[in-house]
Amino acid sequence: MTVTVVGAGNEFRRDDGVGPVVARTIQSEHQAGVNVVIDIGSEPSRLLEASTRSDLVIIVDASVCAPSSGSKAQPAGTIRRITDWSREHSGILTSSHGLGILEALALAAALGREPHRVVIYTIEAHDTGYGIGLSPSVAASVSAVLSLIAAEISDVQSRDLPPGW
Repeated sequence: MTVTVVGAGNEFRRDDGVGPVVARTIQSEHQAGVNVVIDIGSEPSRLLEASTRSDLVIIVDASVCAPSSGSKAQPAGTIRRITDWSREHSGILTSSHGLGILEALALAAALGREPHRVVIYTIEAHDTGYGIGLSPSVAASVSAVLSLIAAEISDVQSRDLPPGW
């Protein structure tokens, strides 16, 4: 069972770097069967490559829900778990990257390369201005999202599932 964790974001835009921070932490744990991709940026081929090789893809990214998106604003550091990445979540999944997560997943599906399962964790950002380091509220959410991801990985790896389940 192969799991890929994708940390999307820009570490030079403060809270937008939460995805790479989470991904680097997971990478440092050297877990068997877990691939880590840090910062897919605007290059969709990185997500396509990850999804092709994986039974489960977990994407971590910062989010900023604007009232105009139809999504209810949440406090900074709020973690969302999304398994239905349809257009109804577009307000949450609107990306600061050149190609958004929804578009990359749709492209993977169109090419017949979508993973069996995708889980997206978004963390509501407070500050996406230029600079390094997470705001206190977003930094405080990192350990919680790491625990959630560890549980996802453990659950998938503990099952005796055939490839492509």
